Amino acid sequence: MNGKNIDLFKDCNLDANVNKLTLYSKSIKNDIKRNLLIRHHGNLNMCISMKAVRKLEYVLCLIKRIEIAKQLFVIDIEQGTEVFIPPDLRMNTFPLSFQFNDPILMIIHSRMSDDRKEYFIKKNQILEEFRM
Repeated sequence: MNGKNIDLFKDCNLDANVNKLTLYSKSIKNDIKRNLLIRHHGNLNMCISMKAVRKLEYVLCLIKRIEIAKQLFVIDIEQGTEVFIPPDLRMNTFPLSFQFNDPILMIIHSRMSDDRKEYFIKKNQILEEFRM
């Protein structure tokens, strides 16, 4: 071959394929994590409804159930799916003294990635332009 190096892959964009693969693997990891959290949330609900736990364990189960509900809420928001506020996070179940401070906004702002925040800011700006 007369001493020249021939690059067979010079026209291939390997970076694009790697990026697609990493996005796909992240999506699968998120789905697995979400399904695992849903299963744990269901198990905690079952234990609480059957009154299998009492006193301190009951309080710890409630706290864990709220933490899992928060995680599921944030995952759904980050994936861009339609999200309803879970019953564990709704303000109407708390006394009136707790309802002045909306913890859901704090959860969203503290746990969302910067890319998703920028996406929603731009999306809202575009919607505002169309409304005018």
